[in-house]
Amino acid sequence: VITPEQAIPFIRRLPVRKFFGVGRVTEQRMLAMGIKRGGDLVRYSRAELIEFFGKSGNFFYEIVRGIDSRPVQPRRGRKSVGSEVTFKQDLQSREQMLQVLQQQARRVEAALEKKRLRGRTLILKVRYTDFVTVTRSCTSACWFGTTSDMMDHIPRLLAMTEAGRKKVRLLGVTVTNFQSEQENRTGFRQLPLPFPPWTGRPSADVC
Repeated sequence: VITPEQAIPFIRRLPVRKFFGVGRVTEQRMLAMGIKRGGDLVRYSRAELIEFFGKSGNFFYEIVRGIDSRPVQPRRGRKSVGSEVTFKQDLQSREQMLQVLQQQARRVEAALEKKRLRGRTLILKVRYTDFVTVTRSCTSACWFGTTSDMMDHIPRLLAMTEAGRKKVRLLGVTVTNFQSEQENRTGFRQLPLPFPPWTGRPSADVC
């Protein structure tokens, strides 16, 4: 448990890859700019972060300062949307597993679109041939709503399991921690950044 007094020092020490909304593309751009931890990120102004990272820059500016102005709302209705498949013959190839997971992600995307939902939390479910079941999850400030959003994170989640070293009997993908379509109009999604590789020096004094 992190107390309010501990929150800001904790955020300053946190590697950028662990910030909500920082996917692989954003992480690499931040590292190229010398932004390795929250303490580096906080040196940038709101305008600079929006210039570098679009709408997500505003979120990064606030979250690194411990600001989250979204109202707390009770959650009603369906809590998650997921899809899973059990194999007649256990899988051991990671490549095949990722192909299956992409198919499951497409089904989840279709269900989310039908219900006009997006979610902040992505859950990967793996059941091994010995029937041991594990889950791996990640929560992001950028909403999971498309197959691309999910596949940006699924390979990393799969690598956090023993899949491949152990044969797999079942794979599943679930999105939860929802917002409605109306709330999502002001939300953020991890998008490919329309910038060339960073070759200059950051405008802030970053160590």
